[in-house]
Amino acid sequence: MARRQKIKKPDMWGQYKAAERRVGYDAQSRAEWLLQFRGLDLPKIPEEGQEGVRWDAFSFTHPLERTEIIAMGWGEDDLPSWDDVRKAQRAFWVMLGVFRRGHNYYLKLGSWKAVMSVKDRPIRGQPLTWELPFRDAFLIRVYLDLTEFGNKGGRLRFCERKSCGRPFLAKAKHKMHCSESCARAERTKRWRQKNREKFREYRKQLYAKKIKATLGAKVTPQRSHAKDRA
Repeated sequence: MARRQKIKKPDMWGQYKAAERRVGYDAQSRAEWLLQFRGLDLPKIPEEGQEGVRWDAFSFTHPLERTEIIAMGWGEDDLPSWDDVRKAQRAFWVMLGVFRRGHNYYLKLGSWKAVMSVKDRPIRGQPLTWELPFRDAFLIRVYLDLTEFGNKGGRLRFCERKSCGRPFLAKAKHKMHCSESCARAERTKRWRQKNREKFREYRKQLYAKKIKATLGAKVTPQRSHAKDRA
């Protein structure tokens, strides 16, 4: 079996980014591209013009980061075929036809189902999870809720305090600890590591105050010479 020839990584990334700019980055732009895609007369597009449409459809379907493209080593053979693009357009035509007749559109992909509605209100969508095995339904809801939280700027992180590591939801970029107590403990630890001599002196003074408070003001704490003898 012949090995699949892949596009050079810089070429692929450049073509992908060009398609991404045409499709758009936000939901409004991508929805507008969808309607433009719906109006394309695909059978009349010559072969030399098909590659750009294939790249656009690929970019819309797979919004990727550069590191993901390079890591997966995707090549030209991973683009949808022209037949795939035409099938996708026909499926979108069917969806729009259902909406135009005032009905909900039920989407079924394997065991996954969802319903979409546009009747006299903004577009709404909801996965139909009650027919799925509980584990699958649970994971779909995890995906939807966590990604919605992420789309609003939220982050799922793990506390950077080594003795903790608890997962938490961070709404700010700089938040790296699950609680103020963990953050304070980490700040204290870093200060002690950076200022070892100051911390040693501080502990000596604290010990001296404790001894004087217990035994009297005239008592002078003696330094242990055990380490020196060792």
